[in-house]
Amino acid sequence: MPSKIPIKRTALLIIDITNVCCHEKCELPERGITYKRIRKMVPKLKEFIRIYKKTGGKVIYVNCVEWQKEFLPDNLNELYKDPDCTYYTEDKSTLGT
Repeated sequence: MPSKIPIKRTALLIIDITNVCCHEKCELPERGITYKRIRKMVPKLKEFIRIYKKTGGKVIYVNCVEWQKEFLPDNLNELYKDPDCTYYTEDKSTLGT
């Protein structure tokens, strides 16, 4: 049954399809963490997005990024002043691969 909602009144929300979520370099097979299913899904998602846009739908992409202290508002930075906690790291091993 066709949808009664006009496609131009809808939006497709794509959340965080990034290398960290699907690149095989980021897998930990020894822990059972692999992303083969996500990699298999991505071409199908790309085609769905293409068709959705062609029919007039809007697409919103959301990418999670590393928090950076200098870009956080003061009220959030207040939460991170506990000297017993480490919230920021220089470890970039899982970012942008």
